Amino acid sequence: MRAAHREVVSKLEKEMQKLLSEDSAPNRSSLEVISCLLETKLKGLNEIDDKIISSCALEEITDEIERSGEIVARIIETR
Repeated sequence: MRAAHREVVSKLEKEMQKLLSEDSAPNRSSLEVISCLLETKLKGLNEIDDKIISSCALEEITDEIERSGEIVARIIETR
């Protein structure tokens, strides 16, 4: 489930980059839609990550938190 959400985030990042790299001014409404979709994915990923962290062994928690932080950082940077 988390992998599928992350894949969607990657696609949204690419779409945002494409819009921003165009010669003409990017369509503001498209940028806003992508931003809202990223916000929704962030909330969903946070819920999934909380479930994963609560069910993993103590020695795995740090790695899971780091993985979670990486995708959160990407989403925030893109937004």
